[in-house]
Amino acid sequence: MAMATSAPAKTRDSDFCSVNFLTYFFHIFNIVFLLSGCGVLAVGLWSVIYKHQYVSLLTTVTYALTAYVLVIAGALVLFVVVLGCCGVWRENRCLLLVYTFLLLLIFLLEVMAGLLAYVYQAQVGDELAVTLNATFLENYRIKNEQTSAIDRMQQELTCCGVKSFEDWQYSVWKQQTGESPIRV
Repeated sequence: MAMATSAPAKTRDSDFCSVNFLTYFFHIFNIVFLLSGCGVLAVGLWSVIYKHQYVSLLTTVTYALTAYVLVIAGALVLFVVVLGCCGVWRENRCLLLVYTFLLLLIFLLEVMAGLLAYVYQAQVGDELAVTLNATFLENYRIKNEQTSAIDRMQQELTCCGVKSFEDWQYSVWKQQTGESPIRV
């Protein structure tokens, strides 16, 4: 009578992809994800808090909305990180599936946003220059909010006009008063 030899039973932690390995990998990945979420949130908050005074120079709300989208995206990433950590700590399959789905969704949205930014990069730059130039020419010394934003921007960037100081030659204010907006 021959004895059947059986292979030793594998435990959950005996393979390369053991539970311990996956847990450590997950935590390292989550730390990187957390840092990126904090970075996006910080850039969004910085834009909302410190750059809001320039919103009056723009004729579209697209640029202002971008800052709020960054804040929301950063907060969403932080929520997903917490959700993933709870799923691992509790070993809850449902939470881990939701976490995986949200990660995939965020990844696809980031790829889409990156592609759109790349495709429309030149158009956005041109639109920004035209919009700023129109605001400079039509509203300087006509509307106080835009005037103070224009003055602040020129002081911070140590420049005049959108492209050069010659932009001011065509401003409504210059046409009405004949004064030069360039102060020495």
